[in-house]
Amino acid sequence: MILSFTTRPWTLLAVFALLGSSFFATACGEEDKDPTDSRYDRPEETFTMISDEDIDRLIEVGAVIYEGDDPPSIAGVYDRAHRTVEFDDNPDNIGLTMCRNIWTVEETGEEFRYSTSSENYSNCSGGSEGVASYISGEGNCFTLFSASEGERDGCEYSGVGLISGCITEDGIEEHQTAGLALERPGSACASLINNNLISDVGHRTISETTFVERVE
Repeated sequence: MILSFTTRPWTLLAVFALLGSSFFATACGEEDKDPTDSRYDRPEETFTMISDEDIDRLIEVGAVIYEGDDPPSIAGVYDRAHRTVEFDDNPDNIGLTMCRNIWTVEETGEEFRYSTSSENYSNCSGGSEGVASYISGEGNCFTLFSASEGERDGCEYSGVGLISGCITEDGIEEHQTAGLALERPGSACASLINNNLISDVGHRTISETTFVERVE
């Protein structure tokens, strides 16, 4: 999944990807952290996507996380329009409008797992296909964790995205996407970061809209 703007579309790329095991390393002499444990009630498959500490960092800047193992069904097709950036570690991005897209969420037959895809429209192009996403939540409210990897000009980069909201018959209320840039190793990535073509490691972005309409 790529977060892109209707203006300055290459200012920030937040492409979401699986993390390595480095999040679970500890200092010499300390007991190893159990990689199957989390302070947050969420699917185990998300533990390698994002650490508790990085969830904490997103919550610090306004991310909403719905925990729990009884989430609502969110399968459907949604028109995600009118999303704006409410927080970004680059202040110049705050207030920008996100690209409109049609977002499809499909059941996979596996508990807590969905397949998501999107197609941008209006004055934006591109999208994503077949992203594995895992859900937590209770009642009508949910958080969907998505990860993927991307490449640009020799730079292989990664990140993670958390989509939260509360499902209704007509769509999703208080839809929020929280993105975190992760690994960007090597000189190729450093060059893109220095030229403001991709975001740096640890960069956070939060976009919101009050309602996302269900179209199917």
